[in-house]
Amino acid sequence: MADGDYFAKPISTNEDNNAVGNPILVQLSDGTAAIGVTTGALDVNIDNASLVVTATDLDIRDLTHVSDSVAIGDGGSVILDIAVSGAIAGATDNGIAPKAIRDDALTTLVDADGDYVSLRTDSTGALWVNNGGGTQTVTTAFLTDSAAGATDAVFPAGAIRDDALATLTPVDGDYVGLRTDSTGALWVQFTNTTIAVTATDLDIRDLTHVSDSVKVGDGTDFLAVNTDGSINVNVVSTVLADEFHVENIGVAVAQDATSTHTVTASGGVMLVTKVTVAGSGGIKYVIKNNAVVVMTGFFGRDGHMHDIEMVPAVEVANTQALTIERTNRQNQAVDVYSSVFGRQL
Repeated sequence: MADGDYFAKPISTNEDNNAVGNPILVQLSDGTAAIGVTTGALDVNIDNASLVVTATDLDIRDLTHVSDSVAIGDGGSVILDIAVSGAIAGATDNGIAPKAIRDDALTTLVDADGDYVSLRTDSTGALWVNNGGGTQTVTTAFLTDSAAGATDAVFPAGAIRDDALATLTPVDGDYVGLRTDSTGALWVQFTNTTIAVTATDLDIRDLTHVSDSVKVGDGTDFLAVNTDGSINVNVVSTVLADEFHVENIGVAVAQDATSTHTVTASGGVMLVTKVTVAGSGGIKYVIKNNAVVVMTGFFGRDGHMHDIEMVPAVEVANTQALTIERTNRQNQAVDVYSSVFGRQL
């Protein structure tokens, strides 16, 4: 120590202890090891295995979806659920309400093809949709068991073409799309082993004798077919209901007097197929269709009968008449006879 220095001076870079840039050099120790400084920072050993950090805003690093999981909620008990494709929907899943932009008159967007864009609604909040040939709005959502209106707006149903059905990857309870075959016909499955079809006219396909067997009957009995392919036929001799035979007798017709036999068509055309005329003496007869002469005949004083086949048949119109005028040419009274045969159509 030099003369006059009564107190020790601190160790510094120079003797100007009041200079800000003139640090005092010291070394701290617990008596065993000295405190270290590395690149101007104090060396500290943390003995706790973990640290609890309490902070309002703490930025430690950029979070990534690979290594970080952060729950999003309302600050209380509601936490947003993330829906994964193919996962079963839960009964009380929480989600974010979708938002859309009001756009009263749609125009071309500035966004390019492939960009994310917001949904648009009209002035009433109805969502704009493109149906492939223009735009339309669907303004009504329908609840289960609600009554259908006469002009409700609805989305057309879509389906997936699936030419050969196979087991689906979605499990029981998942939403799936309807399926159609290559022609667009909807695939359906009948759970009943038999199906009752009620129809007035049902055309399923052309029937063939090779694969189809059809019974023929009258409502009571069925037509039988023999083993050789022939059928049994019962021949019944009877007069059809629409055939007729009308006779007329003129008794004691005086000389040169005329007796007329008239048959009138009713309910349709009458076909006259045969006429017979007879008398006990000389007779002249005239056959007329509605006053038009068809034929005239005579036979002598000994009497006779003419059997006349009308070929072709004489057609007498409805309400008109076929007449046979029988005139006595005998010099005394005679009896005259005639018959008309035919079919009433």
